[in-house]
Amino acid sequence: MHDAIDFSGKDILEIGCGNGSISTCLAKGSGSYIAIDPDPVCIEQAKQLDTEIIFQTGTGQALNFPDNRFGLVLFTLSLHHQDSAPALEEAFRVLKPGSHVLVVEPNARAAFELFFNLFGDETQALEAAETAIRNSRFTLKNEDQFQVTASFENIRDLCEYDFGRELPDPADNQKILDLLCRVKNWVSPAHIPHVPIDLVDELRLFLLEKPLS
Repeated sequence: MHDAIDFSGKDILEIGCGNGSISTCLAKGSGSYIAIDPDPVCIEQAKQLDTEIIFQTGTGQALNFPDNRFGLVLFTLSLHHQDSAPALEEAFRVLKPGSHVLVVEPNARAAFELFFNLFGDETQALEAAETAIRNSRFTLKNEDQFQVTASFENIRDLCEYDFGRELPDPADNQKILDLLCRVKNWVSPAHIPHVPIDLVDELRLFLLEKPLS
């Protein structure tokens, strides 16, 4: 994300910060950094971090900030979790003219994302977010993608990952193992090797610019 645009000295707003673990990396070199999330539990966790980041409860659809306030707005895997078009309009409002929005969204067809789709298919929400991006008042300056790897020590570690669930359920394990075999081209769950498991996730990056006038 730092390669996509220079964060240096900018007043930044991150929308959808979760527990702040990614925010601490992104904030390096910025001016001020405010991060919001609608989940108060996540915000309380984020506030325990040793950082100068300002964490607040909030939603991208109704930002509690004045017009033309920020030099950069980030949607970190969060745009599709809300009504995308109004959220982008709010980002447009709080951005200074000539400044940018950086949106990072998962690819619905990437291996790691397929496991999330077992318990709540996000394909339509991701498609709606992309449509909102292309129909927004922003200028689309760049579109790119990059890969990250989710690593699990073993099958148990994989099955205990939340994949968007409130609580992992042992009854879900068979779905996870069946999908793993399809993704890895393994014969059956009975033939899964006792090795660490790596799943590739593909993330899409959109750089948008607010016109000067």
